Amino acid sequence: TAVRGTSRCEACDAGFYAPSTGSTSCFRCPLGTFEADVGSSECEACPSTFSTLLTGATSVGGCVCSPGTYYDPNRELCVACPLGFECRGGANSVSNESGVDPT
Repeated sequence: TAVRGTSRCEACDAGFYAPSTGSTSCFRCPLGTFEADVGSSECEACPSTFSTLLTGATSVGGCVCSPGTYYDPNRELCVACPLGFECRGGANSVSNESGVDPT
C-alpha cells in the first residue's frame, strides 16, 4: 500500500491490485477474480462458470461454484442446481432431503 508523504512505494499484497500508475491505494480483487502475485495491476478471472465467494482471493483455488450451482465432473464446470436439490456453492456437492446425488 502506498503511503502519502513517504519516499517509497509498497507493492500490493496477493489478492489486491493497483490499476494505474500513481495509485495511492490497493483494491481487493473483485468477486470472480484472484491474484496470486504481489504488485499486480489487475486480477485474473476465474475459469468459466466459476466465481469466488469473497473478494480478495489469492489463488485459482478460491474459484468455486457459486451458490445455486454445483460442479459436474463429467462436464468440468458448474451447472445449475436441479429442481428439488440445494446447492450452497463453494463445494462440489449437491444435497436434497433424501441425500440423493443427481449426477
